[in-house]
Amino acid sequence: MGVEYSWFNDQQMAIRYTASGQWDWKDYHTCVRMSLFLLHQHPHQVDSVIDLRNGTRLPAGLAPHVRTFGKRGHPQLTGRALVIGMPTDALIKLGVDDQRRLITPDGIIQFVQTDSELIATLATWQNDTSLNTKDMAE
Repeated sequence: MGVEYSWFNDQQMAIRYTASGQWDWKDYHTCVRMSLFLLHQHPHQVDSVIDLRNGTRLPAGLAPHVRTFGKRGHPQLTGRALVIGMPTDALIKLGVDDQRRLITPDGIIQFVQTDSELIATLATWQNDTSLNTKDMAE
């Protein structure tokens, strides 16, 4: 249990962080730091996907930790993060906008409800080379 990472797809355009069972923010941040080793010789930019659907609950201290989801901890990270499985009450507490987005100093966090929405958003981000986090925030 805890948080694990893997490539989201064969193209290795996104890293998926999957929370399962009981987990805490230390599990998440440790997992993210470990995943950065995948990027040292990676040829292209990478988005982040955070999947919270299999966790038993969200740990306390939500807001400051969620704001790190799109953090650019490595030059190959885009600063774009997709989150699936965030409860509606948590989205309200986070103050996301009408498009279920949270703009951070490092980029953008998009909250989605379904796998199809996640895949469509990720495809849009990855197929539009002119799209960057500054454009999405406007």
